[in-house]
Amino acid sequence: MLGNSPFTWVVSDVNTGYRGSCIKVSQGMVITGIAKQSTFSFAVLDILDVLKERYDIVAPITDRLVSYCLENALLVSLEDPKTIEDLRKELDFPNHRIYNKLRQLEEGGQITVDRSGRLNAYQRVESSDH
Repeated sequence: MLGNSPFTWVVSDVNTGYRGSCIKVSQGMVITGIAKQSTFSFAVLDILDVLKERYDIVAPITDRLVSYCLENALLVSLEDPKTIEDLRKELDFPNHRIYNKLRQLEEGGQITVDRSGRLNAYQRVESSDH
């Protein structure tokens, strides 16, 4: 468990040239803006993947961060209706994680599911914040 311990990572993205650091990754961490938040989260997830592959180090936050990244990726991707096949092509996550997160988002009222076709079509619910 992370508790209140601060962790510092240097985060860099070769595609955008972004370089920064994250201090104190914990349950209460809030960053505004889905795109900024998702990009940052994926960068940290990539670093955690490298640590696991190279040194067999698994951070306690990894599963929660994977779930968080998948949720944000789905919400961004589902601006337009998409089938599970579309989502599998777009997202680099295991199928069972995609299915489970879609079910969770539907139960939470964040996406709608059209079950009238051969394949279900998923779409993000428009927020009333605009």
